[in-house]
Amino acid sequence: MDFSYNFIEFDNTTGYITFEFSNKVKLSLDLASKFPDYRPVPLDYYIDLNNGDIVHIPGGSKAMSSLRGPTKGWINQGGEYFRPMKQIDMDYDEIKNNRDNDNSRMYSYLKEKFYE
Repeated sequence: MDFSYNFIEFDNTTGYITFEFSNKVKLSLDLASKFPDYRPVPLDYYIDLNNGDIVHIPGGSKAMSSLRGPTKGWINQGGEYFRPMKQIDMDYDEIKNNRDNDNSRMYSYLKEKFYE
């Protein structure tokens, strides 16, 4: 099974973030105590499906994107396809680029503790 997780919610009252893994297991973590500088995916960032690069498409979230099923939120610009960047994409990119921050540490922590 591939390692995968999705951001589900952040509770502003408790400071807990909840992820769901590919095996449907959910996990809530206290961000303030474990990963205080963890950052969410910024608005209008996408994955270029042609090369896997992260790209910023200003206004992309307001563009005419797909509203159906598995391609919801995807954008087609001039025959090039982009899907919305997920939290795991951002966290993994921090690892891939050797950045030492809470996003790279979160990815490593989740993979070490919950990868089956």
